[in-house]
Amino acid sequence: MSPIDAEVLATLRASRVEGARVVLPPRQLPRSLYERTDRVLRDLGGRWCSSAQAHVFERDPSEGLARVLEGLDAQRDLGWFATPPSLARALVARARVRRGDRALAPAAGEGAIVEELLRAGARVTAVELDPWRVERLRSRFPEATVIEGDVLTMQPRDLGVFGAVVTCPPWRTWGLRGADAAHLAHALELVRYCGSVVAVVSAEAARGEARCAPKLRDELDALGAAVEPLESEAIGVEGPAVIVALREVGRC
Repeated sequence: MSPIDAEVLATLRASRVEGARVVLPPRQLPRSLYERTDRVLRDLGGRWCSSAQAHVFERDPSEGLARVLEGLDAQRDLGWFATPPSLARALVARARVRRGDRALAPAAGEGAIVEELLRAGARVTAVELDPWRVERLRSRFPEATVIEGDVLTMQPRDLGVFGAVVTCPPWRTWGLRGADAAHLAHALELVRYCGSVVAVVSAEAARGEARCAPKLRDELDALGAAVEPLESEAIGVEGPAVIVALREVGRC
């Protein structure tokens, strides 16, 4: 779901739920505000019904709406952005994941990469910081091991090592830049000898310009990383994005 601005947030909180309908505030909304609010409700599965003068859902939308409202601060502070399914599929393909491989999806978000890793036949561990998304991951992927917490605080002794680490990490966490560089550097510690790491990060991170990982560029060069430009608009982030792919880490 796209970031939600303060006006839309206020409008949603002033709306009321009646059975399987969401009724917007009685005042006339400016067109732009209505369109932004409508987009959020459509993302939740609702559709505008003129005869009902409400957004109509197939079931009671209370829980989904509450989760959206509760998750806004986490989405903003944790820097989450959605990974398109086509991109998740491409990342897993680049990692050359094979059936039976042990694979890690750190900063797993809502599970696009988890889904593709499972489809490839991997034994998947997913780590996610946001409790609400953890519950969604566990519900959607009972066959995966889902761990709640900050993967940056977890070491191989906690998680083990993996044949593949595939990630679209946040670029900012708690408002601080450089989270993507930290995630990529940490992924190199969690991949086993001859394993693969594939990540979407900012071009700044791949160039080793992030203060939190000053030696990252040298590590990527030494490991023969392939760096491929990516249209950042496709993932809803600001600034140039790249795919960093490392195969056979440790030069088998």
